[in-house]
Amino acid sequence: MYKKIGRFIELNPFISGFIFIIIGIILLFFRLKKKNTFVMKDYSLISWRLLVQTWGLIIMLVLSGIIIILINI
Repeated sequence: MYKKIGRFIELNPFISGFIFIIIGIILLFFRLKKKNTFVMKDYSLISWRLLVQTWGLIIMLVLSGIIIILINI
């Protein structure tokens, strides 16, 4: 499975880069729609980690999509 995904990214860098960016933007819209605050006392430990990890995932998806596209220009 991982080899197929890697092969698809290698053969279609622009499509896979745009897919990563689109998934990151969709996650960003869902995260902004929730209107969460960044005050620690509003969350338990697990929900705070989930909030930080989703923001990290959004940043990683968008940046990896941009990097994949820029490397293959």
